[in-house]
Amino acid sequence: MNVKLFAHGPLRTNTYLLESGGEYAVIDPGQRNQPLFDFLRKQGVQLKWILVTHGHFDHMTDAVPLRSEFGGRIVIHHADAAALTDDRVSMFDRVSNRPALHGLPDMTVSGGEELSLGEERIRVMHTPGHTRGGVCFIWQDVVFSGDTLFYRNVGRVDFDGGDAQQLLASIQTLYDLPGDYRILPGHEEPTTMQEEREYNPYTNGYYSLV
Repeated sequence: MNVKLFAHGPLRTNTYLLESGGEYAVIDPGQRNQPLFDFLRKQGVQLKWILVTHGHFDHMTDAVPLRSEFGGRIVIHHADAAALTDDRVSMFDRVSNRPALHGLPDMTVSGGEELSLGEERIRVMHTPGHTRGGVCFIWQDVVFSGDTLFYRNVGRVDFDGGDAQQLLASIQTLYDLPGDYRILPGHEEPTTMQEEREYNPYTNGYYSLV
C-alpha cells in the first residue's frame, strides 16, 4: 500500500494518490491540482479509480479532466452525483464565472461496496451529514474521511444537504469500527480514530453543531 498526498487548490484540499499492485486510484481530485497532473504524466500513470467523498467542488472539480487524460472510473454516492453536472449543486458557481468540466459518473454507490485495487479492497462507507451523499473510503488501516471527520473537528452542516444529527451518527459509525485507524481527512492534518474518540470536542459533547 502506498499513499501520496497532493494538498492544493484555493481551499487546500487533500487529494490522495493510492497505489497497490501497480494499480492507482485518486481520492478527492480537487481544483486545479497541477502538481498531481504533473506527477501522473511524469510517471506515466493510468488510473483505475477516481473516488469522490462528496459533491463539493473542492473535492471533485478535477475528476472529469483526470478521467479524460489518465482514464479511471469516477465513483460518487448517488445522492451527490448531480454535483458532477450542476455547478449550483457542487457550489462551483460560488467561486467561478466559468462552468466546470462536466461529466457523468461511471459508478454510483450507496455504501457497503468494495472496490479492488491490486490485491486489496477499498470499502465504501456512507457517512451523510456534511452532504447527503458523503462517504468515507476505508483501505486497510486508513480511513479517507473527506469532510466528515477532521483532527478534533467535524464537517460543516450549514450547506444544502447538511444535517448535524446525521453527521454525528455517521461519525459514531466510524468510531464503532474495531481497533484504531489512521484518519486522512479532506483538509488539514491527519489524525487517528482513537484520538478523535477520546478528544474530539464535537463528538464528546463539549461543542454543539447547532
